[in-house]
Amino acid sequence: VQMTVGGNTVFRRVFFLACGGFPRDDLFRQFGGEDGALGLATVGSSVVGTLFDEREPAVLHYWRDDIHAAHLLDAILFNQNPRHVAAHDMQRANQVTQHIQQQLGSLKTILAAPQTGVMPLLVNRQ
Repeated sequence: VQMTVGGNTVFRRVFFLACGGFPRDDLFRQFGGEDGALGLATVGSSVVGTLFDEREPAVLHYWRDDIHAAHLLDAILFNQNPRHVAAHDMQRANQVTQHIQQQLGSLKTILAAPQTGVMPLLVNRQ
């Protein structure tokens, strides 16, 4: 349940754009959670720094009725599903997260190339 209600998150603009911004899948319009998909993809693809140690009670979160985090906590802690999120919905949300991670992974490969600049493309046809 870590990072369920992260609050303010700071992204470098180029990183945020490389992720494609917040996911716009219709699934998130119905259930919410696009910030969670982006957050999970970020954690799975890079390093996320936090300002507080685990033992520091340093976050004050303002709670309101029907907040997404409440539904998530109810699902995790009490196995309740008032929004009727089906297994295929969760699978689709996880696919969106994986897609963001794949995009970032392909950039890592391109940007980590040891040689830069223009070079001839060698094509071997047999």
